[in-house]
Amino acid sequence: LAASARADGVCAQGASMGLNTAMAWSVVMPVKAIEQGNSRLLASRSARYRLGAAFLTDVLGALAAAQLVAEVIVVGNDPAVAELATTGGARTLPEGAEGGLNAAAAIGLKAVTPGHAAAVMVADLPCLTGAAVDQILIQAGRFPTAFVCDAAGTGTTMLMAQHPGDCRPQFGDRSRSRDEESG
Repeated sequence: LAASARADGVCAQGASMGLNTAMAWSVVMPVKAIEQGNSRLLASRSARYRLGAAFLTDVLGALAAAQLVAEVIVVGNDPAVAELATTGGARTLPEGAEGGLNAAAAIGLKAVTPGHAAAVMVADLPCLTGAAVDQILIQAGRFPTAFVCDAAGTGTTMLMAQHPGDCRPQFGDRSRSRDEESG
């Protein structure tokens, strides 16, 4: 499998399969408790909650505006996350006892509507737009699997696969290198 990395951060695995703009996508977002996130940015629990809620609301709005996104599945145990997700039009699932973004993503991937392509993404992308999501999914739809790296180039913000079973989230420190290696 060949990997291609572009300046816009979209990396794809495998040979191009041609442009497919008709593909329906299910987007899975594993979300930890809102006040637990953004600790590197803010010390106050209430400030982290407000920021995390704003990030999640922005991402849900972008996904709702994206024409290629057929469904959004938010996985987490925080009732505040579930309320925001439901208000934003997403389906919610409990994370279960295992915990962690990757375990939560696996739960969401099992719930993807049959026949849909799958994307797993983080919930803290506040400047995301529906048009950007559509462009990413159009490009990702040309390959069996693809991902978007973070601004630093070491992590992954979005992982996509034409077949949900091929989507194997490995979020965490230096996830980009693991996603490249897994094909």
